Amino acid sequence: MILGPKNKAYKHEMFVHSKIIDFRCMRKLLFSLPRKPLKISDFGAPNTSCSWATVFGGHRKLYFLRCTEICSVTQKNLRFFDGAEKSEIFEEIFECLYYKTVVVKLLLEITDLAVEVNGKEILSDIDLYINKGETHVLLGPNGSGKSTLFMSILGFPKYNITRGEIIFKGKDITSLSTTERVKMGVGVSFQNPPAIRGVKLSDLLKIEHGETGEELSPEMRKLATKLKFDEKFLERDVNLGFSGGEVKRSEILQLLAQQPDFIMFDEPDSGVDIENVELIAEEINVLLDKDKKPGMREKSGLLITHLGYILNFVNADIAHVLMDGKIACSGNPAEILECIRKEGFKGCVECCRVR
Repeated sequence: MILGPKNKAYKHEMFVHSKIIDFRCMRKLLFSLPRKPLKISDFGAPNTSCSWATVFGGHRKLYFLRCTEICSVTQKNLRFFDGAEKSEIFEEIFECLYYKTVVVKLLLEITDLAVEVNGKEILSDIDLYINKGETHVLLGPNGSGKSTLFMSILGFPKYNITRGEIIFKGKDITSLSTTERVKMGVGVSFQNPPAIRGVKLSDLLKIEHGETGEELSPEMRKLATKLKFDEKFLERDVNLGFSGGEVKRSEILQLLAQQPDFIMFDEPDSGVDIENVELIAEEINVLLDKDKKPGMREKSGLLITHLGYILNFVNADIAHVLMDGKIACSGNPAEILECIRKEGFKGCVECCRVR
């Protein structure tokens, strides 16, 4: 624990220095800083009792120096080096930058990610930061790398990460297996999951929900009924002969059994009728804690959608447009989706650049 303003204690990983200019501009700022001393005032912060401080540009870092006491402020969080008088230096930095610093809890951090598939680079320079309780939506034309990003986050061996890192709950999971990531709380609803012959849906749900009894628990049966699955359906092999709507509802039911902390939804609104979309969206909102106040939400999500129809029922906080393997722009989901409908993906990206 370290001390913030008024001696209030916080965990250091909960602090993100994200409002010097703008959170989404932070990466550009950190990469473009010259390697020479700069005053705090150069960043728009007031010259107060921190007049002793100078800022040096470095790779993805700002360094606050005071004799041998060093505090590194990254776009992700505050970390203190050995020798720093933590409470004192933290207090003084806050005196200088408090009104432009926000406290957030990052759940997923992807930095400078590059991914190859069969020797061909599909993604490059991917930076994505998702806080606890946030829902992000990923838009982009076919072949832009959306599914590749999902599979890379899941850790599928076919997707070779050649550069960058994936941090989940403060831990580097870049080299972890898919199983380890799932155990940590990563979940996914696939667009076209495979059929699993010989495995009943009820048995899979028991495994995912951690049940050891012969019969599926009343809690899971209640959830299955809510998603319009009867007893007979639960005894069918997973995804074998399922309709498009049944596959989507089955994926959501499995996520309800797992209760992951970070959930990816791959086109949950494709190939299903409006009745199923509304039913699926209702449970997505449950999975993402949308029934709670924003400050109380713990679950986060990342949705892929082509049509954007799901956004009529699930509120997203930030939208990202993926083009040619890079995140080309980010912003308000409603505004970006409307721009895509009018101008297309390329037109939307150009519009973001103009802004």
